[in-house]
Amino acid sequence: MQKERLDELMVLKNISTWIIMIFLGVVISFITIKNIGNETIYGFVLYVISIIIMIWALIFVIITQILILIFKNEKIYFLNYTQIKIINKMEYFIIIAIADFLKIDKKYIRRFFIKNNNTAVESLNKKTNKKDILILVPHCIQNSKCEIKLTENIELCRKCGLCGINELNKIKKEFDINIFVANGGTAARKKIKDIMPKFIIAIACERDLIEGIIDTENAPTYGILNKTPNGPCANTIFNVVELREALKQFVY
Repeated sequence: MQKERLDELMVLKNISTWIIMIFLGVVISFITIKNIGNETIYGFVLYVISIIIMIWALIFVIITQILILIFKNEKIYFLNYTQIKIINKMEYFIIIAIADFLKIDKKYIRRFFIKNNNTAVESLNKKTNKKDILILVPHCIQNSKCEIKLTENIELCRKCGLCGINELNKIKKEFDINIFVANGGTAARKKIKDIMPKFIIAIACERDLIEGIIDTENAPTYGILNKTPNGPCANTIFNVVELREALKQFVY
């Protein structure tokens, strides 16, 4: 776990370094263009554009450093939950695009933003009625060889113990809480729209989890990563203890 945190932090630091280099390049260009800015219209336009880019790059560098600080210390600095959510949404897609360009493994970036989102959710120090909480889990948690396809009603599970559905049933009964098995993002969004939960605990892989968190506007969403020992979207598993701890933390 500690190694993964170091990997995630290193990836963001590397990307941040690239951003700083771009910023310095813009500054150098700005200084060069400034000398001709007053001589031609073309030079003046470049001068204005370079100022805009320089300001944007400086803001981006500062915000990225704040997010790294939050990740390292697991504590919110300077910002509140709503601001972190907005920043995560803006920065995530930009940094993913940079990672694509630099051929960097995006799973570490996604884990970074998931962790920061969870820190922001925890900073709310808020407990919610169990009736207003929705647990979203992916269909790939169910054993692929099972003849019963579970979505709305996980209580149809035969309790063979070959997948995590049986554990989810125990949690459902213990906490008397809504659990929905989604076979895709569209189904998950529809369920959220239908029941309008005040709080969501979502289990998914890195990409689906962070993009679902970003996409959900009306309810704080706490993310739990599943594990894929059999490859993506096939007989995945999740940390039952982590789910129980999240419920104890957020449910009253």
